[in-house]
Amino acid sequence: MEHPVRRVVTRSKGRVVGYYYSSKARKLIPWESQLERDCYKLLDLLPNVDRFFAQPCIAITDDVSGQRKYYPDILVKMTEGLKVIEVKPLDELHKQENRLKFSRVKKWAYDRGYEFEVWTERHVRREPLKSNIEMLHSYRLVGAVQSKLDVLCRLFSQRRDISLGEVCDAIGCSGDLTSALPYVAEGMLIIDFDLPISLNSLAELNFEEFEL
Repeated sequence: MEHPVRRVVTRSKGRVVGYYYSSKARKLIPWESQLERDCYKLLDLLPNVDRFFAQPCIAITDDVSGQRKYYPDILVKMTEGLKVIEVKPLDELHKQENRLKFSRVKKWAYDRGYEFEVWTERHVRREPLKSNIEMLHSYRLVGAVQSKLDVLCRLFSQRRDISLGEVCDAIGCSGDLTSALPYVAEGMLIIDFDLPISLNSLAELNFEEFEL
């Protein structure tokens, strides 16, 4: 599971491929489409995602012609359990061959207690989600200021939802939105990624990271 079961990045691909450094996995993870890379960026920032793995196993599925091999694109370890994600462009979603494959893989995943989802551009490139992810991406490796964590705990012990502006005030950086973003990027603060990020954005403390 730690390493792909097949080689993803090769010179003979004939298309854009590469590696993404995951702050959660703390290593380079190969991608074979830019859409797949964008999925990694989102997964790296979702607070309920622990780790994720590229093509971690071989799924043997059955159809009328016999057994077929399938390499799941992504296996995600979440706080709720494991999820298999297939990454496909929207224009390929309704092709008959893909629909049949998704049905087989969904059964394979469910038989093992995994969730199964197909992610398209609508999952990772809709706005303002895409812009928010790009904004937060550069803060993944900055690191939150550890000396301010007690301040956050005290602040959120008073109310559940607090604006990022109030967070900035509490940590001594009034009006500087960028000072709060490392806490969001590391999953310590949870916000709605489908709303534009601003000083008015409401945040919750991630109880998986803190005990109040």
